[in-house]
Amino acid sequence: MMSKFALNTSSFNALNESKCLSKKEIGMIGPLQTGEMKLRIPSSINTLKRTDESDCYVFEFQNYRVEIPKKCVDVSPKQGFDDIVFKTGMNWFKLPQNSEEFENVIESFIQSRYEEKSQKTNPLEEDVNLITDGIGIFDDVEKCESDSDLFLEGVLTNGMEFEFHKSSKEDPLKKIFLWKNSDNIHPSIEIRRKGSKYDCKYRTPKGIFECKHDSLSSLPESPIDKYLISVSTDVKLDDHQKDLVDHLLKLFKYHNWERPENGSSKMERYLEETSEIKRVMEMLKNSIPEKHIEEMYTDARSKFITGK
Repeated sequence: MMSKFALNTSSFNALNESKCLSKKEIGMIGPLQTGEMKLRIPSSINTLKRTDESDCYVFEFQNYRVEIPKKCVDVSPKQGFDDIVFKTGMNWFKLPQNSEEFENVIESFIQSRYEEKSQKTNPLEEDVNLITDGIGIFDDVEKCESDSDLFLEGVLTNGMEFEFHKSSKEDPLKKIFLWKNSDNIHPSIEIRRKGSKYDCKYRTPKGIFECKHDSLSSLPESPIDKYLISVSTDVKLDDHQKDLVDHLLKLFKYHNWERPENGSSKMERYLEETSEIKRVMEMLKNSIPEKHIEEMYTDARSKFITGK
């Protein structure tokens, strides 16, 4: 039978509310409310072996092996990890032999990850993992050093270096600095908490750009931050350029292209919109030739002023 700590929902939730382990570390998300089991497998670890064989997936770990029909499994490759959902409510899993083979593979994998991670004593490491995961960098802490329970520095599995600071044990973040690699003198990304706000600074090949947010969770939702994270670190985020171009086109669409008279109440908004358009155009120079960006601006100006 499978270990209760791994598969029983209440036991698993209790396990992951501990201070030393998390779902992300163990590699398991769920069981889901639908009864399905979801595993998140980082590509950086010696992990669950998966082979694609025509109409089935073969999963192997240590001395255990199971063949599962593809209709019973969803595999979603992501940046730095794979999400695998096992549809355990389907009839295939109800056959005793299938169930036993499946349980042996999954149990041994979860047990191995649990034993590997249960020795961890520094909760700051998981703080860093959660923050980097939240901004789209799905690489965990590989090695780290600390001389305080409020400070950690180290290296992620993708080679990026970091410094992490807290002002108190309860504080989620005071500041975090991320370097693209050891050759960089200045941080590629700086995130600082000021009161309830977060100030973000990105060093890109085309200059430094700053953004402000009410919460960390809003960073990956912003096309600007998503793009800047990608170009400042070379971490490829899905559609980062397309999303920012779409954002720029919306700025063009809703911009008041006719300059108001000096002293007009509309002048302040006009200047703010103009400044933001120029700022986003400067950002896009990191991945699009300047000539093409200027053509986009000229075409938009012509369209919205002359209607042509």
